[in-house]
Amino acid sequence: MQGGTVQIAVIYMASGFGKRFGRNKLLAPVNGKALYLHGLEKFILLKENHKKRNTASEQKNFHISIVLVSQWDEILQFGHRQGLICVKNDQAEEGISASIRLGLEAAGEADYYLFSVADQPWLKQETLEAFICKFLEVKEHYSIGCLCEEHGGRKNPVVFHQRYRKELFMLRGDKGGSQVAERCPGEIFRFFTEEKELKDIDRICDISS
Repeated sequence: MQGGTVQIAVIYMASGFGKRFGRNKLLAPVNGKALYLHGLEKFILLKENHKKRNTASEQKNFHISIVLVSQWDEILQFGHRQGLICVKNDQAEEGISASIRLGLEAAGEADYYLFSVADQPWLKQETLEAFICKFLEVKEHYSIGCLCEEHGGRKNPVVFHQRYRKELFMLRGDKGGSQVAERCPGEIFRFFTEEKELKDIDRICDISS
């Protein structure tokens, strides 16, 4: 942490194959825009809006950087145009752990690493900001934070303190950060929201359901 400002590296993982979807679901249109854009644009807006807040009453003491990890050139090209840190994932066949490793490498040192998947189009901008701000209020008591369904289990996005960086980096195969979180349930802050917001798009029928 520098000058009291918490450094949060958002690692946006957009490397899926969409096998259950039948094609590259991340580029499939959902309400007029590609699926991957829904979440990514919210993080970009969150970062831009935060930079514009100048008054003491509005200032939230954190800084966001965004790392975009994808195997798809079209997605990476968009990220480059937005000035994001972009990483080509040539190891996507391995599963989500490859995206985690590549994202951590590109992000470098940060106080917290927030991992987000690219297939949650219904997640609201205000929910994302409320989650981050509330987690930072209670970070002295928790080292992991995640969004949760009102009557369900843990979902993405999930944020980890830097102490978990090495452990996350050691993940292999299609194993995500939940494997790390499960080993320390007492460290997890849960932020509850509507089930609809956290719905993943896995099949074409999910778009309209």
